[in-house]
Amino acid sequence: MDYALDDVCSLLALRDALHDRLTGMGRLEWAQQEFRDLEATAAQPPPGDDTLYLRVRGCGKLGRRGLAVLRELAAWREAEARNGNVPRNRVLRDEVLVELARHSPTDPGDLGGARWASTRAIRAHAEAIIAAVARGLAVPKKSLPHRLRAAGAGPDGVIELMQAVARKRAEEREIAVHLLATRADLARLHQHVSGQADPDLPLLHGWRWDLVGRDLVGLLEGRLSVGIDPATGYLRLFSTER
Repeated sequence: MDYALDDVCSLLALRDALHDRLTGMGRLEWAQQEFRDLEATAAQPPPGDDTLYLRVRGCGKLGRRGLAVLRELAAWREAEARNGNVPRNRVLRDEVLVELARHSPTDPGDLGGARWASTRAIRAHAEAIIAAVARGLAVPKKSLPHRLRAAGAGPDGVIELMQAVARKRAEEREIAVHLLATRADLARLHQHVSGQADPDLPLLHGWRWDLVGRDLVGLLEGRLSVGIDPATGYLRLFSTER
């Protein structure tokens, strides 16, 4: 209780200190934009149970039938977690859900010897798991979910080159690169420039656009290239336009 009380008592002073530091660095607007985005996200209704499978780590490894099974398993897990008031992964971890969807066992006896399964959790929920798998297997072929494109998909070397530019910009501004752009963000930007419009991508707006998004789009469109600055030995962007 004392620890929690100290946290609360320090919040106002911490807010003032961070406000002054961000102002001095010229980044107060960056933080305010992030807060607005978080508020907008929090105001959105939670995803429906039929889309929860898209948030399971590793779902992109599955084919269409596996995704249908995973959809049922994820919806069942969500209901179980709500009823027990526990985190989803306390019911079954994401990797276990994906493996269940991949193997799609149809009999409780097929669950016991699986090396990837948590024996206690599987045993406790065996009947519900088999029922969810059966629902996924019963989905008509024409109604199967479309196979997902991997988050990091892109031509060989392109995403890695984009990552190098993002790391360079992050180092220059002394921020963590994953706050600037994740690999999934870079892949989505590549898809956007390739014609798959994604106007809500964070790299296309605000401080991320100013810091690295504009340059990455120029790189993907061929207006910029990456080379080594002979004076410093570090990466540098060069204009290809004359």
